[in-house]
Order: sequence, then C-alpha cells, then structure tokens
Amino acid sequence: VCGISTRGWESLASDRSTWCPAVQKGVRLFEEKRLKSLDQKRQARKGRIPNPTSAVMCPT
Repeated sequence: VCGISTRGWESLASDRSTWCPAVQKGVRLFEEKRLKSLDQKRQARKGRIPNPTSAVMCPT
C-alpha cells in the first residue's frame, strides 16, 4: 500500500535513518493517490445528469 516491499522490511527497519524517510515517502504517496481517487469520484458524481424528479407537479 505504501510502496515499501514487505520482503525487505526487517533489513530496512534495522537502519532507522533509512526506514523513517521510506515510511514518510510511502505514506505521502499513498495519501496523494487516495486524495486523487476521491477527487475523481467526486468529479464523476458531479458530472452525472441529475435524476428527473418523480414528484407530481400540481398545476397552479
């Protein structure tokens, strides 16, 4: 999810000076993807044609 290979976690975690920036970068990339996805969903929702009202209109 965060772009960090699970195969190298232990060796990466043993070197804290490498681990912390890797985690921060992974989280930042994940958040960017998440926000982009939310924005795309929002744009798709806004772009839809609204459903016609099913309410019966009474003549005035």
